[in-house]
Amino acid sequence: MGNSYVKLNDFENAKKMYENALKIKADKETRENLETVQNILKQKKKEQNKKQDEKNKKQNKKKENKQDQNKKDKNQNKQEQKDKKKEEENKEKEKKKQEQQNQKENDKEKNKSKKRNKKKNSSKN
Repeated sequence: MGNSYVKLNDFENAKKMYENALKIKADKETRENLETVQNILKQKKKEQNKKQDEKNKKQNKKKENKQDQNKKDKNQNKQEQKDKKKEEENKEKEKKKQEQQNQKENDKEKNKSKKRNKKKNSSKN
């Protein structure tokens, strides 16, 4: 039975059959077949572990890349916010500057007007 399972690549059942056969009768050929199947299972397990490790590494790398991208995006957003804030501050400064300039011009006009009125009033007298 064990040999049949080996031909079907069903090594787990082959192992069980060889172990059962050895319980009934200790036989050198059966013991060798069992060792061969156990070695095959160990090799398959190693390959499976290796594949899983590679898969895990890929997933970790993806995760790290995503985290890095998120960090970059976050930093970029922060920088954009800083830039926007700075731009708004500059606009506000420019606005205040313009208001001050306008106020100065208005003050000059008022002074000129006052002087004219004063002159008019002086000339009337």
